[in-house]
Amino acid sequence: AKLGESITSDHPCESLFVCDDTGRQNSLTVVLTQEIARFNNLLRLIHDCLNELERAISGLVVMSEEIEAVYVSFLINEVPAMWSNAAYPSPKFLASWVQDLSGRCEFFRRWLEDGLPNSYRLSYFFFPQGFMTSNLQNYSRENTIAIDRLFFEFAVLPYTEWPDVLSPDHEEIENKLPKIESGVLIYGLYCDAFRWDIDSMLMSA
Repeated sequence: AKLGESITSDHPCESLFVCDDTGRQNSLTVVLTQEIARFNNLLRLIHDCLNELERAISGLVVMSEEIEAVYVSFLINEVPAMWSNAAYPSPKFLASWVQDLSGRCEFFRRWLEDGLPNSYRLSYFFFPQGFMTSNLQNYSRENTIAIDRLFFEFAVLPYTEWPDVLSPDHEEIENKLPKIESGVLIYGLYCDAFRWDIDSMLMSA
C-alpha cells in the first residue's frame, strides 16, 4: 500500500462545514477534522522518518540510534516503535499495519470529499469515544434534549445484511447497508471472549 503525505482534498464537501442557525458546526465534522489532524501528524512522522533513513543509507547523514531501530524493525516486519507510539493501538505486523493505515486514510479522505457516510468503521478512529459522543451531541441539538439524558441502544443487523467488513472497498459496504432515519451504523468491531450466534442473534460463550 502507498501512503500519501497527508489526508487532504482540493474539493472538500461543502455541506460538512455548514453551521446551524446558532452558528454551531456539525459535531461529526469536528470529529472528522480532529481525526484527520491526528492521521496527518502520523503520516508526517512516517515520511520524515523514511526520508531520514534513505539519507542515512546513502551516507548523506549519520544514522541515529532511532533511525537504526526503524531499519531493524523493517528487517523483522515489525512496526517501528517511533511510529506505533504516535499511532493507535494495533497488534498487526508492519506489512498489514501499513495496509490498514492506508485503508483508514482512504476512509477519512472519502468522508472529507463525499460528505457524511452512511456507515462508519468504528475501529478506524484514533478516538472512537469522540465519535460516539458527537452523535449524542447532534441528537441532543436536533431534539432539544440534554445530552446527559441520552444513552445508546444497540441493535445488530441480521446476518444476511452484513457486508464483507474485511473488504477495503468502503463504497461496496455502503451499498449493502440499509439507510436509517435516526442513529448511526457502525461496523468493524471484534469479539473478545465470546462469539456472536447468528441464529439466536445473541452473544454466546
